[in-house]
Amino acid sequence: MIALSHVSIYDFITHNAKHNEKIEIVNLDMHHDMFNDNEEVDCGNWVSRIGKKYPMALAWVVNPVSESLYGLDGRFKPLLLHSIADLKDIQYDYIFLCRSDQWLPPHLDKEFDDLRAFMIKALNCPILIEKGLEIDRMEVCEDIQKQIQDCIASLRNPNDIIERE
Repeated sequence: MIALSHVSIYDFITHNAKHNEKIEIVNLDMHHDMFNDNEEVDCGNWVSRIGKKYPMALAWVVNPVSESLYGLDGRFKPLLLHSIADLKDIQYDYIFLCRSDQWLPPHLDKEFDDLRAFMIKALNCPILIEKGLEIDRMEVCEDIQKQIQDCIASLRNPNDIIERE
């Protein structure tokens, strides 16, 4: 599956996994996605929510910045992989690619689209693609930026300024 948010992975797994099936997850992400204080499933707690529903093994390919940023203690150390090369010999039943719009700036969408195109071409299987991935976020940002500039320009127009005494 290729999606906009990690929230979609929870539904993807619960719809595809068999009851009591052991789930082995390799999370390649800047964030651990294991827990937060939110009641509902979200992009920051989907891993722990899956772990409550299924027997699970987890590995996290951690960015070195994440290790220092999150101050990971000893309980995380067995979960950590430090190189994407560690993934090359693993056989996967499912692959979930997420753009993470909250975290990926729109100027990097081209790189994400390249990875998405590679996956579609390289994987010989059906791929579920979430609606919204076709939106050009840079174009949307440019449209909003123009609207803001037009608004500021109209406010600077002396005819629109009310004189105060």
